Amino acid sequence: TGVWAPLLRQFGFHTVFLVHEMWASVMILQAQRQLRLIAEYADHLVFPAEEVQNSLSVFSLPINAQMHCLPQGYYKKALPQVNRTNTHARLRARLSIPPESFIVTGAGTLTFGKGIDLLVLIAAQAIRQEPALRPIHVLWMGECYGTPYEYWLQVQIRQLGLDDRFHFLGFVADEEEYLSVLAGSDVYALVSREDSYPSVVLEALQSSLPVVAFSGSGGGACLAQKGAGYVVPYADTEAFAQRLLWLMDHAQEANTQVEKAQLSLAEQMDFAGYVRRLADMLEYK
Repeated sequence: TGVWAPLLRQFGFHTVFLVHEMWASVMILQAQRQLRLIAEYADHLVFPAEEVQNSLSVFSLPINAQMHCLPQGYYKKALPQVNRTNTHARLRARLSIPPESFIVTGAGTLTFGKGIDLLVLIAAQAIRQEPALRPIHVLWMGECYGTPYEYWLQVQIRQLGLDDRFHFLGFVADEEEYLSVLAGSDVYALVSREDSYPSVVLEALQSSLPVVAFSGSGGGACLAQKGAGYVVPYADTEAFAQRLLWLMDHAQEANTQVEKAQLSLAEQMDFAGYVRRLADMLEYK
């Protein structure tokens, strides 16, 4: 929509643009021109996290707009209270895996940016050190389009002997089912190379699910640093694997930390408040 910014300014419209792409996505989408136009002609630029704003500094934009860091909030309906023990058991029965399995879940369309190839390496490293009675299984929810990247992933999984440890659910359209998968998991793995402010991290937080993310990868890592989970050095698969193994032994500590984060980040998670702040920028009465 950035191409409309000059015209909107010309006709006297007051504009707020939401910027939810980081450097790599802007380059892939060839959206440098649109980004430059909104920086020059918008009244307000809203970024979901400082990581996103900072990633665009390399473009040396002619910024005339006021800039804001404003997390988007959790926009799904409130989760009902669930019995986590039952949810855990149902998910493991559905996958036909041992009831004591430790489930690492990820989500998103299977693209290079989402980093599932890194998750394969992480899983291989963690599984080599897993406790004898606590097998690690990886679950991924997201669209599969039969791209070359997906075929190379299958090669990687097969060559590393992980066929029986990876489970692809595809896109889970039913919201209740999707949230129950999160609630039945042990940890959410945010392995994205760049991800501006993934809603799934908010959903994991609402599901009391600890998140592990790469530092510098985007707004999800910012949330993890604020108590929603843990951050490891960028693209360091061994450090990520070690954090997963640590979580197997410190589940109660991690859950307590996430519950505290739910309270401390409550205002930031408020979607209605987010919308009100956007309306204030528009001077809406």
